Formats: sequence, structure tokens, C-alpha cells
Amino acid sequence: MKDKSYSEKTEREKMVEEYIKQMNPHIRESLDYQQKNELSRFLNRILPQRGTHIVDIRVTFWFIKSWYLVIQFGVDKRDSKRIRNIDISQRIIGIIINTIFVIILAILIFLVVFYILYLLKSFAGIDIFPDKHLSDFIHINVKMMQKIILWLKLK
Repeated sequence: MKDKSYSEKTEREKMVEEYIKQMNPHIRESLDYQQKNELSRFLNRILPQRGTHIVDIRVTFWFIKSWYLVIQFGVDKRDSKRIRNIDISQRIIGIIINTIFVIILAILIFLVVFYILYLLKSFAGIDIFPDKHLSDFIHINVKMMQKIILWLKLK
């Protein structure tokens, strides 16, 4: 294990120095020691911190410059006494939307897993129901579906 010397700077300190270097050189040189320290402390507070999350994915999209995606999964360590100015109707709507989202997500995950298992079964050559296929169990009236699609296209 490499021993970290005191003179080595952390990634965060290097990032703060990079931001300070981007300042107007005339203004940067006019700052005294105390002002530089306060600016560094302030930048340290406002720059995003990498947490100890189980999953921490950060992606920027090259084709859309101002869009990014952050996915973090882990224990919520934020203050539980945060001020929440949400009235009861907004809270109920939020709960309903979250519930609908979780149900739709669970159904989609189930369907994807079921379909993958069905494909694996088919590739392996396992025939659970001889002379039957999945389409035999799912009765879809094809003509009715064609009429619905045609009706939707006309609107």
C-alpha cells in the first residue's frame, strides 16, 4: 500500500486550483493569502462531492452539451429534518405517481425477464408444452388489433 505524503494534493484540491487558474489573471494576482484561502474553502463547499454510494454513474452526453445523467444508489445520509414545504395534496400526488412508476417498472422487468427465459428455453430446445407456442396461450384478435391501429393512424 502506497503511503500518501502530505505534499500530494487530492483530486478535489487539484480541481479547486484549476478553477482558480481560470480566473482573470489580474484579479487572481490581486488576491491576498486570506482571500485565496476563503475562495478555496468556498469552492470546496460548492463543488459536488463524490459520496460512498454503492452505484455512482455519471454520464455526460456528447451530442447534447447541457445534459447529463447521474445515477446514485446508496444509503440516504442527508439530514432527516430537512424543511419540506409540501402540502398534503402534493404529497398524495407524489405518492400516487411514485406508485404508478414502481408498478410499471415492475411489470416491465417481469416481462423482460419472462421473455429472456422464454428465449433461453427456445434456444435450449426445451419443449414444455408439446405442439403449443406462446402465441397459442395469448389470444390476441389480430383483425381487431389492425382495426385499432388503423383507427389511431386516422386521428
